[in-house]
Amino acid sequence: MAWGATMSDAATPAPATDWQGATPSMVLTVLAIMAGFFFLDRFLVQLEQQELRHEAAGLKFEGDRLLARGEAAAAVTPYRRAHALFRADRKYALDYARALLASGDRPRAEATLREVLDRDSNGAPANLLMARTMLAAGKTTEAASYYHRAIYGAWPSEAAANRIRARLEFAAWLAQRNARDELLAELLPLQAALPAHPELGQRVADLLLAAGSPARAADAYRALLRMHPEDAAAYRGLGEAELRSGNYRAAQRILQEALRRNPSDIAIASRIQMVSTVNALDPTPRRLPSLEKYQRSLHLLELSANALRACAGTAATDLLAEADHAAAQKPKGAISNELSEVRLSLAQQLWRNRVEACHPESKPDEPLQIIMEKLL
Repeated sequence: MAWGATMSDAATPAPATDWQGATPSMVLTVLAIMAGFFFLDRFLVQLEQQELRHEAAGLKFEGDRLLARGEAAAAVTPYRRAHALFRADRKYALDYARALLASGDRPRAEATLREVLDRDSNGAPANLLMARTMLAAGKTTEAASYYHRAIYGAWPSEAAANRIRARLEFAAWLAQRNARDELLAELLPLQAALPAHPELGQRVADLLLAAGSPARAADAYRALLRMHPEDAAAYRGLGEAELRSGNYRAAQRILQEALRRNPSDIAIASRIQMVSTVNALDPTPRRLPSLEKYQRSLHLLELSANALRACAGTAATDLLAEADHAAAQKPKGAISNELSEVRLSLAQQLWRNRVEACHPESKPDEPLQIIMEKLL
């Protein structure tokens, strides 16, 4: 009997699953409901993201408005909230860092930018902001490095124009530091770009002059004048370039052209007067008569001695005595070129001693300085 019961149990069919007996329409209905829940969930997530993005955009708009009004400290809050909503979005992180830096909170600006650069070290906008942050911290070496990364890094749009702007900003900073060699290295690519960007001509020319490259600056100013023949600022710049090249008569003539185009500019008129004084002191023109050269060399000797006495105290007593003797000595016979050269050589010695003995803030008479730098 047990055996019969076992055989009966073995013949009993297995329990039906949940799907057994379900019609195709029921299956499709269930699948449709599941798909509906899936897409509804997706829709709700997207709707939430859209609302968050709308909120972040509004916060950014408010931050932009405040920053444009110069209220950097107030702009920090909306930018921070936008950044908190989308921490992976570089746009909001950079806005936040920019406001922090403008409000004087350099440490937090640096920390925010380091997070961005840790994710993408080649991002040019972040590197440019970090360069400014390093400048605020007084870290000039690091600032220069970040400027280079900004110039050669990846820009999300308008790469060529943004690289030029970054290089110009870097060049202006180098000019402030009087870092002439580094400045010239940055300006050469900008000068090469002038045909395609003529609007940069005046700024690049001015920076070339600051870099101690008057010949290149003169070329840039002349290019400007070919496009704008009545540009008084370009004439003034060209006059300065000729002055620093030692072409004093050309400088005076060109500055007069600048004044003719802008008669009310007192600074240009003053500059013309200064260049006129330089012309009257210059002992180097080839056709200068011997007597005139001697008189100019004597005048330069006296001016150089006075410049040294003004700040050297009791130093260089012997040299000053020698200068006084040479100035008082009356030449016998015809005035020779050798007499002039002896006095010019002594004036140069006095000038070298003045440079060594006097404080850098002690400014000599500008015409004298221009002539002595040319002679040396």
